[in-house]
Amino acid sequence: MIFWAGRSSDDVHVVVERYPSIELAARKLDTQSVPGRNGDLLFLQPAYQNYIQSYEIYVSAERLRLPRAMRAVADWLCGPRGYQKLEDSYDVETYRRAYFAGPLDVESVLHRFGRATIEFNCQPQRFLRVGDLPVQAVQEQVLLNPTAFAALPLITVIGAGAGTLTVGSVTVTINSMPRGAVVLDSDTQNAYLGAVNLNSTISAPEFPTLPAGESAVRWTGGITGVEIIPRWWTL
Repeated sequence: MIFWAGRSSDDVHVVVERYPSIELAARKLDTQSVPGRNGDLLFLQPAYQNYIQSYEIYVSAERLRLPRAMRAVADWLCGPRGYQKLEDSYDVETYRRAYFAGPLDVESVLHRFGRATIEFNCQPQRFLRVGDLPVQAVQEQVLLNPTAFAALPLITVIGAGAGTLTVGSVTVTINSMPRGAVVLDSDTQNAYLGAVNLNSTISAPEFPTLPAGESAVRWTGGITGVEIIPRWWTL
């Protein structure tokens, strides 16, 4: 079963015919050939490429004619815009961010069934569902990243005044919290609360990350609480 943008493939009578292949994203890299030298020089980048996740499916039209059933499938696939959450029942511990761009070529069987291959263009990360659960941090709490990849957390800092937040080796100075809280998004590299940008209220050499292994969380000053959504991911 596929869950795409919050809707199940069962809703549009789509059935996955066989267990999908497991794709791993390729690392971004550059190579350079040097005259007179064996092999190429390799320049690795700290990032990975999108990849295609395919599902072989069939569509049951039931009492409908296949063209009408396929219009429902098209609405399911093409209605959502941009990257959406892609899940399936074959790997219940993770999900991906993907988009569907088509095309979709359907082989009709007696106008009652259709066979096709759906291809989603996925970001390289497989996000662990457990990494979306908020952690109410306490002083000197240690977070354990269960993967080999540095996570980019979403951190909500609550307080009544200036303070410092240290996550691992990174310290963020919060100069003021006039609204009683500030959200630090290490993915987008922004500080905000709701629709209000608060980048001017913080200073830090970089936004915190959660590398593989342990990261301690501590704070000082007017900070009274910290909530962290770790966003653990793997390939």
